[in-house]
Amino acid sequence: MRHPDSAYAGATWHFLAGHCEQESALTCLVREAYEEAGLRIERGDVELAHYVESGLSRFTPVC
Repeated sequence: MRHPDSAYAGATWHFLAGHCEQESALTCLVREAYEEAGLRIERGDVELAHYVESGLSRFTPVC
């Protein structure tokens, strides 16, 4: 849940979001998960499941 004082959609449920700050996508994901939700994610536990490029959606199943 977003903080009630959030500038965007305060006190509502949302997916985690953020921006990369001159870092790899993986480093960004780990940092944002902690900053936004207090989640501690190990880099080795992350698997690519989906990405969007040039408006085309691609899906890679995670087994």
